Amino acid sequence: MQWLTSGYFDIPALRPGTVGAYALAFLCAGVAATLRIAIEPYIVGVQFITFFPAVIIATLISGFGAGLFCAGLSTAAATFFVLPPRLSFYIDHPGEVAGVLLFILVTLSNVILITGLRLAVESYKEREEKERLLMREVNHRAKNILSVVDAIAHRTAAQNPEDFAERFSERIQALSANQDLLVRNEWKGVEIDDLVRAQLAHFADLIGSRIVVDGPKLRLKAAGAQAIGLALHELATNAGKYGALSADGGGVDVCWGTDGDTLTMSWTERDGPPVSAPKRRGFGTIVMESMAARSVDGEVQLDYAPSGLIWRLTCPAASALEWGTQMQGRSTVY
Repeated sequence: MQWLTSGYFDIPALRPGTVGAYALAFLCAGVAATLRIAIEPYIVGVQFITFFPAVIIATLISGFGAGLFCAGLSTAAATFFVLPPRLSFYIDHPGEVAGVLLFILVTLSNVILITGLRLAVESYKEREEKERLLMREVNHRAKNILSVVDAIAHRTAAQNPEDFAERFSERIQALSANQDLLVRNEWKGVEIDDLVRAQLAHFADLIGSRIVVDGPKLRLKAAGAQAIGLALHELATNAGKYGALSADGGGVDVCWGTDGDTLTMSWTERDGPPVSAPKRRGFGTIVMESMAARSVDGEVQLDYAPSGLIWRLTCPAASALEWGTQMQGRSTVY
């Protein structure tokens, strides 16, 4: 296929279907007719010798329509200027009629064959371009993931050295869950319901009893899904260790929705042990507040109410949601 692509021409002004393509066909037929008339005194009996290359060139450069147009013009030019009696479309010899018909058959075959080769080469080049773009995208995403992992490692080591291995492993697993959802959806975003359930997988048996998941079917963009997924992981981890899910009877409400052009998402803990603001701002707090807010150009309110932690994210819907992905219906589990 490489040798075919080396002979492939892609001139924007002469692409199939353009005015330039048909102008090229007309030019090729005109040049072929001129050359054939010029060599008439020296070559006898091969009336169409210059017209075959004209049709091939027009088809190679400008596609099926131009090739067909050039074949028609070449047939007319050869009949009018070359075949006797000249300067007339009348052909008085049966053998010449057969020659014209054979020329038409051969040129049509050439046009069809060359067009097929053009389509094959175009498909091959398009696939090559997609592969190049995919490799660049994979490289870009890999660098982003490594940057996130590096940040998680440094922050966790600095602020939780005593249980670094456990905390780091949990956060990487949360990041991995986000990646699984994004890859499954071909990086076209993640439904919030799927993201919430993935980060609450350790508490799956509590969904529908102590955990309420409520919201319409909305799809987050990839960047927002990564950051919000990590925030949900931190919220779930803290709820299981110190919050509403650490004691019997406590519960969590995870809700989201849109109001006009605004997306709102909240995590509300209830009936758990009393909570208070942490004495220092750890990496988990940074993930829940700063990272989540930055990823969707929004803001996060974190309220350590005595009745339970409340996390609320508000942002422009256009910054967080895939365009046109809002669907009817709600995904509610009580």
